Amino acid sequence: MKKNIKKWLKEDRSLFVWMPTYIWAFVVFTFSVLPFNGPDLTPEHSDKIYHFIEFAVLAMLISRSLSIELSKFFPVTIHIFTLILSGMYGILMELLQIFVPGRCACFSDLLADFCGVLAGLILGRVVLWRRLDRLKD
Repeated sequence: MKKNIKKWLKEDRSLFVWMPTYIWAFVVFTFSVLPFNGPDLTPEHSDKIYHFIEFAVLAMLISRSLSIELSKFFPVTIHIFTLILSGMYGILMELLQIFVPGRCACFSDLLADFCGVLAGLILGRVVLWRRLDRLKD
């Protein structure tokens, strides 16, 4: 039994490649669907910073996972897939907030999500791709 598990883990590493992405997507989901029932004590528009950071990290993680899994593809293709996956997740989270008490779906939050995705792609390109290029050499 132990040998089968070790063999499976060695053969199917996609679980480990995608696990940080899944965990972060779950964190974003959890914070998106928590009901809000109280006075807003944060500075105005500070939630946009949270949206930006959440989706920048998500885009970097998705880009990382895709670049490992789809190493044969061009970086532009991976960026497009990342943009689509992260963007669709942002839209889904905003739509889910319609049904959460005390929350609303607003275009400005979605815009902050997309700006975070773009920043995550750029940061991922600067940090991640250079590191992967060095590993290939």
